[in-house]
Amino acid sequence: MKVAISKNDPVNAVEDVTVNGVLISEDQISREAQNHPGPHWKAACDAATRALVIKELLLQEARSGNVCKDAASKALEGDEQDEEALIEALIQSNVQVPVAEQDECHRYYCNNPGKFNSGPSFQARHILIRIASDASDDVNRANRKAKQIIEQLNKSPERFAEFSSLHSACPSSESGGDLGKIGRGSTAPEFEHALEAMKEGEISSQPVRTRYGFHIIALDTREEGKVRPFEEVSELISTWLGAKAWARATSQYIAMLAGKADIEGFAMESSDGALVQ
Repeated sequence: MKVAISKNDPVNAVEDVTVNGVLISEDQISREAQNHPGPHWKAACDAATRALVIKELLLQEARSGNVCKDAASKALEGDEQDEEALIEALIQSNVQVPVAEQDECHRYYCNNPGKFNSGPSFQARHILIRIASDASDDVNRANRKAKQIIEQLNKSPERFAEFSSLHSACPSSESGGDLGKIGRGSTAPEFEHALEAMKEGEISSQPVRTRYGFHIIALDTREEGKVRPFEEVSELISTWLGAKAWARATSQYIAMLAGKADIEGFAMESSDGALVQ
Protein backbone atom coordinates (compact mmCIF):
# COMPACT_ATOMS: atom_id res chain seq x y z
CA MET A 1 0.00 0.00 0.00
CA LYS A 2 1.33 3.43 -0.94
CA VAL A 3 0.32 6.46 1.05
CA ALA A 4 -0.90 9.54 -0.76
CA ILE A 5 1.05 12.69 0.00
CA SER A 6 -0.82 15.80 1.07
CA LYS A 7 1.66 18.61 1.68
CA ASN A 8 -1.12 21.11 2.28
CA ASP A 9 -2.34 19.33 5.40
CA PRO A 10 -0.50 20.79 8.42
CA VAL A 11 -0.91 17.48 10.29
CA ASN A 12 1.07 15.80 7.52
CA ALA A 13 3.79 18.44 7.35
CA VAL A 14 7.30 17.09 6.72
CA GLU A 15 10.25 18.77 8.39
CA ASP A 16 13.88 18.88 7.30
CA VAL A 17 16.32 16.75 9.29
CA THR A 18 20.07 17.15 9.72
CA VAL A 19 22.63 14.48 10.60
CA ASN A 20 25.89 16.01 11.83
CA GLY A 21 25.01 19.10 9.81
CA VAL A 22 24.11 17.21 6.60
CA LEU A 23 20.61 18.09 5.40
CA ILE A 24 17.95 15.49 4.66
CA SER A 25 15.35 17.64 2.97
CA GLU A 26 11.59 17.56 3.07
CA ASP A 27 11.60 16.62 -0.60
CA GLN A 28 13.90 13.62 0.00
CA ILE A 29 11.70 12.38 2.83
CA SER A 30 8.53 12.80 0.77
CA ARG A 31 9.98 10.79 -2.11
CA GLU A 32 11.30 8.06 0.19
CA ALA A 33 7.93 7.80 1.98
CA GLN A 34 6.39 6.31 -1.15
CA ASN A 35 8.53 3.19 -0.57
CA HIS A 36 7.30 2.59 2.99
CA PRO A 37 3.87 1.01 3.55
CA GLY A 38 1.90 2.43 6.43
CA PRO A 39 -1.63 3.06 7.69
CA HIS A 40 -1.23 6.83 7.25
CA TRP A 41 1.19 9.47 6.01
CA LYS A 42 2.82 10.06 9.41
CA ALA A 43 3.82 6.41 9.70
CA ALA A 44 5.24 6.35 6.18
CA CYS A 45 7.05 9.62 6.82
CA ASP A 46 8.61 8.36 10.06
CA ALA A 47 9.78 5.14 8.42
CA ALA A 48 11.25 7.07 5.50
CA THR A 49 13.05 9.53 7.77
CA ARG A 50 14.48 6.74 9.88
CA ALA A 51 15.76 4.94 6.77
CA LEU A 52 17.40 8.09 5.40
CA VAL A 53 18.97 8.99 8.74
CA ILE A 54 20.41 5.48 9.12
CA LYS A 55 21.79 5.58 5.59
CA GLU A 56 23.43 8.96 6.24
CA LEU A 57 24.90 7.79 9.56
CA LEU A 58 26.44 4.74 7.91
CA LEU A 59 27.77 6.66 4.92
CA GLN A 60 29.36 9.31 7.12
CA GLU A 61 31.00 6.65 9.29
CA ALA A 62 32.27 4.72 6.28
CA ARG A 63 33.73 7.79 4.60
CA SER A 64 35.43 9.01 7.75
CA GLY A 65 36.95 5.60 8.41
CA ASN A 66 38.14 4.97 4.82
CA VAL A 67 36.60 1.52 4.91
CA CYS A 68 37.24 1.10 1.22
CA LYS A 69 38.92 4.04 -0.55
CA ASP A 70 37.70 3.10 -4.04
CA ALA A 71 34.12 2.61 -2.84
CA ALA A 72 34.25 5.83 -0.83
CA SER A 73 35.46 7.81 -3.83
CA LYS A 74 32.59 6.57 -5.98
CA ALA A 75 30.06 7.04 -3.19
CA LEU A 76 31.04 10.69 -2.86
CA GLU A 77 29.78 11.08 -6.42
CA GLY A 78 26.34 9.96 -5.27
CA ASP A 79 26.02 6.65 -7.12
CA GLU A 80 23.39 4.68 -5.20
CA GLN A 81 24.87 1.24 -5.91
CA ASP A 82 28.32 2.37 -4.78
CA GLU A 83 26.80 3.83 -1.61
CA GLU A 84 25.25 0.46 -0.86
CA ALA A 85 28.61 -1.24 -1.43
CA LEU A 86 30.26 1.24 0.93
CA ILE A 87 27.66 0.60 3.64
CA GLU A 88 28.02 -3.15 3.19
CA ALA A 89 31.81 -2.86 3.57
CA LEU A 90 31.34 -0.82 6.76
CA ILE A 91 28.95 -3.35 8.29
CA GLN A 92 31.24 -6.24 7.42
CA SER A 93 34.16 -4.44 9.02
CA ASN A 94 32.41 -3.48 12.24
CA VAL A 95 29.71 -6.04 12.92
CA GLN A 96 31.17 -9.40 13.88
CA VAL A 97 28.72 -12.23 14.54
CA PRO A 98 29.96 -15.65 15.70
CA VAL A 99 28.70 -18.74 13.88
CA ALA A 100 26.07 -20.62 15.90
CA GLU A 101 27.56 -23.72 17.52
CA GLN A 102 25.95 -27.14 17.11
CA ASP A 103 24.78 -27.29 20.73
CA GLU A 104 23.05 -23.91 20.33
CA CYS A 105 21.38 -25.11 17.14
CA HIS A 106 20.28 -28.31 18.86
CA ARG A 107 18.73 -26.38 21.76
CA TYR A 108 16.76 -24.29 19.26
CA TYR A 109 15.65 -27.48 17.50
CA CYS A 110 14.45 -29.06 20.75
CA ASN A 111 12.64 -25.91 21.88
CA ASN A 112 10.83 -25.36 18.56
CA PRO A 113 9.68 -28.76 17.27
CA GLY A 114 6.71 -27.28 15.42
CA LYS A 115 9.01 -25.37 13.07
CA PHE A 116 10.46 -28.59 11.68
CA ASN A 117 7.33 -30.66 11.11
CA SER A 118 7.07 -31.56 7.45
CA GLY A 119 3.26 -31.37 7.63
CA PRO A 120 0.86 -33.89 6.09
CA SER A 121 1.12 -35.02 2.48
CA PHE A 122 -1.74 -36.08 0.24
CA GLN A 123 -2.35 -38.17 -2.85
CA ALA A 124 -5.21 -36.39 -4.57
CA ARG A 125 -7.10 -35.84 -7.81
CA HIS A 126 -9.13 -32.86 -8.90
CA ILE A 127 -11.41 -31.42 -11.57
CA LEU A 128 -10.93 -27.72 -12.28
CA ILE A 129 -13.84 -25.67 -13.58
CA ARG A 130 -12.37 -22.47 -14.92
CA ILE A 131 -14.22 -19.17 -14.35
CA ALA A 132 -14.52 -17.23 -17.60
CA SER A 133 -14.31 -13.82 -15.88
CA ASP A 134 -14.89 -12.08 -12.56
CA ALA A 135 -18.42 -11.21 -13.58
CA SER A 136 -20.95 -12.63 -11.14
CA ASP A 137 -22.80 -14.50 -13.90
CA ASP A 138 -19.62 -16.34 -14.94
CA VAL A 139 -18.73 -17.14 -11.33
CA ASN A 140 -22.21 -18.49 -10.61
CA ARG A 141 -22.22 -20.50 -13.84
CA ALA A 142 -18.92 -22.19 -12.98
CA ASN A 143 -20.08 -22.86 -9.43
CA ARG A 144 -23.32 -24.47 -10.61
CA LYS A 145 -21.42 -26.67 -13.06
CA ALA A 146 -19.04 -27.82 -10.31
CA LYS A 147 -21.96 -28.62 -7.99
CA GLN A 148 -23.68 -30.63 -10.72
CA ILE A 149 -20.53 -32.69 -11.24
CA ILE A 150 -20.28 -33.32 -7.49
CA GLU A 151 -23.89 -34.56 -7.45
CA GLN A 152 -23.13 -37.01 -10.26
CA LEU A 153 -19.92 -38.18 -8.59
CA ASN A 154 -21.79 -38.85 -5.35
CA LYS A 155 -23.79 -41.41 -7.31
CA SER A 156 -20.88 -42.73 -9.40
CA PRO A 157 -17.50 -41.90 -7.84
CA GLU A 158 -15.78 -44.33 -10.19
CA ARG A 159 -16.45 -41.85 -13.03
CA PHE A 160 -14.05 -39.23 -11.58
CA ALA A 161 -11.39 -39.78 -14.27
CA GLU A 162 -14.07 -39.60 -16.96
CA PHE A 163 -15.44 -36.28 -15.67
CA SER A 164 -11.93 -34.92 -15.30
CA SER A 165 -11.20 -35.72 -18.93
CA LEU A 166 -14.47 -34.13 -20.05
CA HIS A 167 -14.63 -31.02 -17.88
CA SER A 168 -11.34 -30.17 -16.18
CA ALA A 169 -9.34 -27.13 -17.36
CA CYS A 170 -6.18 -28.50 -15.74
CA PRO A 171 -3.52 -30.44 -17.71
CA SER A 172 -3.93 -33.19 -15.10
CA SER A 173 -7.18 -34.06 -16.89
CA GLU A 174 -5.08 -36.23 -19.19
CA SER A 175 -4.27 -38.47 -16.23
CA GLY A 176 -7.68 -38.55 -14.59
CA GLY A 177 -7.04 -35.39 -12.58
CA ASP A 178 -4.16 -37.00 -10.66
CA LEU A 179 -2.01 -34.41 -8.89
CA GLY A 180 0.46 -36.88 -7.44
CA LYS A 181 1.83 -36.34 -3.96
CA ILE A 182 1.01 -32.90 -2.56
CA GLY A 183 2.92 -31.37 0.33
CA ARG A 184 2.53 -28.25 2.43
CA GLY A 185 2.74 -25.08 0.32
CA SER A 186 2.56 -26.82 -3.04
CA THR A 187 -1.03 -25.79 -3.82
CA ALA A 188 -3.26 -22.76 -3.30
CA PRO A 189 -4.03 -22.12 0.40
CA GLU A 190 -7.77 -22.74 -0.09
CA PHE A 191 -7.05 -26.05 -1.82
CA GLU A 192 -4.64 -27.11 0.93
CA HIS A 193 -7.10 -26.13 3.66
CA ALA A 194 -9.83 -28.25 2.02
CA LEU A 195 -7.50 -31.26 1.76
CA GLU A 196 -6.59 -31.03 5.44
CA ALA A 197 -10.28 -31.18 6.38
CA MET A 198 -11.03 -34.24 4.20
CA LYS A 199 -10.86 -37.96 4.96
CA GLU A 200 -9.24 -40.60 2.78
CA GLY A 201 -11.54 -41.75 -0.02
CA GLU A 202 -13.70 -38.63 0.23
CA ILE A 203 -14.80 -36.31 -2.59
CA SER A 204 -15.30 -32.68 -1.63
CA SER A 205 -18.93 -32.00 -0.77
CA GLN A 206 -18.75 -28.44 -2.12
CA PRO A 207 -16.64 -26.81 -4.85
CA VAL A 208 -13.42 -25.31 -3.54
CA ARG A 209 -12.69 -21.90 -5.02
CA THR A 210 -9.16 -20.66 -5.63
CA ARG A 211 -7.75 -18.04 -7.99
CA TYR A 212 -7.73 -20.73 -10.68
CA GLY A 213 -11.44 -21.51 -10.50
CA PHE A 214 -13.65 -24.09 -8.75
CA HIS A 215 -12.12 -27.43 -7.79
CA ILE A 216 -13.73 -30.80 -7.11
CA ILE A 217 -11.25 -32.75 -5.01
CA ALA A 218 -10.87 -36.47 -4.41
CA LEU A 219 -8.53 -37.37 -1.55
CA ASP A 220 -7.06 -40.85 -2.08
CA THR A 221 -4.47 -41.11 0.69
CA ARG A 222 -3.19 -38.96 3.55
CA GLU A 223 0.17 -39.29 5.29
CA GLU A 224 0.66 -37.41 8.53
CA GLY A 225 3.67 -35.15 8.87
CA LYS A 226 6.86 -36.03 10.70
CA VAL A 227 9.42 -33.95 12.53
CA ARG A 228 12.49 -33.64 10.31
CA PRO A 229 15.66 -34.98 11.93
CA PHE A 230 18.12 -32.50 13.41
CA GLU A 231 20.85 -33.51 10.95
CA GLU A 232 18.59 -32.47 8.08
CA VAL A 233 17.86 -28.99 9.42
CA SER A 234 20.96 -28.08 11.45
CA GLU A 235 22.45 -25.95 8.66
CA LEU A 236 19.15 -24.13 8.21
CA ILE A 237 18.94 -23.43 11.95
CA SER A 238 22.49 -22.10 11.94
CA THR A 239 21.52 -19.70 9.13
CA TRP A 240 18.42 -18.52 11.02
CA LEU A 241 20.30 -17.93 14.25
CA GLY A 242 23.10 -16.17 12.40
CA ALA A 243 20.61 -13.86 10.67
CA LYS A 244 18.95 -12.98 13.99
CA ALA A 245 22.31 -12.32 15.65
CA TRP A 246 23.42 -10.19 12.69
CA ALA A 247 20.25 -8.08 12.82
CA ARG A 248 20.62 -7.56 16.57
CA ALA A 249 24.32 -6.66 16.33
CA THR A 250 23.76 -4.34 13.37
CA SER A 251 20.92 -2.60 15.17
CA GLN A 252 23.15 -2.06 18.19
CA TYR A 253 25.92 -0.69 15.98
CA ILE A 254 23.52 1.77 14.33
CA ALA A 255 22.17 2.79 17.74
CA MET A 256 25.74 3.49 18.83
CA LEU A 257 26.32 5.70 15.77
CA ALA A 258 23.04 7.53 16.39
CA GLY A 259 23.93 8.03 20.06
CA LYS A 260 27.11 9.93 19.27
CA ALA A 261 25.70 11.84 16.27
CA ASP A 262 24.07 15.27 16.24
CA ILE A 263 20.61 14.57 14.76
CA GLU A 264 18.15 17.45 14.58
CA GLY A 265 14.50 17.21 13.58
CA PHE A 266 13.97 13.51 14.29
CA ALA A 267 14.23 11.21 17.34
CA MET A 268 15.88 7.87 16.61
CA GLU A 269 14.15 5.99 19.42
CA SER A 270 13.52 2.38 18.50
CA SER A 271 13.12 -1.03 20.03
CA ASP A 272 16.01 -3.47 19.76
CA GLY A 273 16.29 -4.83 16.23
CA ALA A 274 13.80 -2.42 14.68
CA LEU A 275 16.52 -0.22 13.19
CA VAL A 276 17.56 -2.95 10.76
CA GLN A 277 15.44 -3.80 7.73
